[in-house]
Amino acid sequence: MADKAGRFDEAIRQYTLAIESEEISQSDLVKAHFGRGLVCRKKGNSPENLENAIMDFSRVIALDPEHVEAYGERGKAYYINGESARAEADSAKEAELRASDFRRRQEQMRDQP
Repeated sequence: MADKAGRFDEAIRQYTLAIESEEISQSDLVKAHFGRGLVCRKKGNSPENLENAIMDFSRVIALDPEHVEAYGERGKAYYINGESARAEADSAKEAELRASDFRRRQEQMRDQP
């Protein structure tokens, strides 16, 4: 168990270094916050881990408001943290974005020769 916790802590440290880098692109910043959020959520269900995950997923959404997976993962963290209304709101937004993406792909396929 300690080995697993150590791997989580090292992953969080690496993501944090990337996030704090002055030379990181917007795209990589989104990926780093999302990755760190996943690690925090998977590290355990302590309030601190869940709050850190929620903060990272919220940052992803602030940087990329159509990041479908961030809504889903933040919703999971809210649900585990006992915040069911927020979890439901994120789940609804995730479903809305997935439906929109599906319609967009259907239109693209129709427009192809």
